[in-house]
Amino acid sequence: IVEAQACEIPVVVSDAGGLSEVISNGVTGFVVPKMDSIKTADAIEKLICDKNLRESFGRAGRERMEKLFEINSTVNNMVDIYKMILEEKGQ
Repeated sequence: IVEAQACEIPVVVSDAGGLSEVISNGVTGFVVPKMDSIKTADAIEKLICDKNLRESFGRAGRERMEKLFEINSTVNNMVDIYKMILEEKGQ
């Protein structure tokens, strides 16, 4: 999902697990109820039939991924996590 959005591809995900946390429903893609084939098909059909919506979701997805996964902040977050783990272990 992250890679698709980074490539400006709109996505349709289910509300299972953490998938719905990665996208912004109605902005970067659609979140549909898990195991609901009708709503999934409807969401896909909307994207197939509406080029402007696909492009809008694609651009918004790319921008969201750039903000959420910017390399410096991602690395800093990982370093902070490792430091916290080491401190908890008394290292």
